[in-house]
Amino acid sequence: MSDNAALNPFPPGDQATEAALGQVLEAVHDLGEEMPPNGEARDVVLKVFARQLQAVVPAVLDFPGQVRRLWDSYCAAGWEGRTAEVHAARGLFLGNVEAKLRLTEQAIRNAEQLALLAGQPLPETAQLSQCARELQQFMADVFGRWQTQEDLEDMLAASFPLSAEELESIGRKHPTPPEWYSQEGKPF
Repeated sequence: MSDNAALNPFPPGDQATEAALGQVLEAVHDLGEEMPPNGEARDVVLKVFARQLQAVVPAVLDFPGQVRRLWDSYCAAGWEGRTAEVHAARGLFLGNVEAKLRLTEQAIRNAEQLALLAGQPLPETAQLSQCARELQQFMADVFGRWQTQEDLEDMLAASFPLSAEELESIGRKHPTPPEWYSQEGKPF
């Protein structure tokens, strides 16, 4: 993966997949709205509605994992010293997470509609609700704290994968150059 791909908030195929998923969720919703009142046609439409919804649910349920993996790649880039680049991608990343949340909420509405029409809930309805809560919590935890590049740097420092003891051990093996103590400006 190239450096730029690591910071792309829309990995290859992601935008197209989410656009198609949105279209399917809208079609499923429309299908539910246009449900025939009774009879065999209603049963057929209801089965199609359920199958279409069940076909897209696994993709929706993976959204929190996709967001966490993307955040992990952003953190890795930040730890490599690319915080300016990571911060520059913040708006697109936020948009990606918001889009995933909207699609999740649409899937929940469709699952609720199916439950009303079919008389029984989709087995994954609770998981869809948990998915939405995870995305909302991610947005609060990350984007609620990350407004500036300095915020990002603070978050990255707090989540750096080495403990204080490990850093001190490295510091003892590789002491600070004496000339750094006489510098007055920020070293970074």
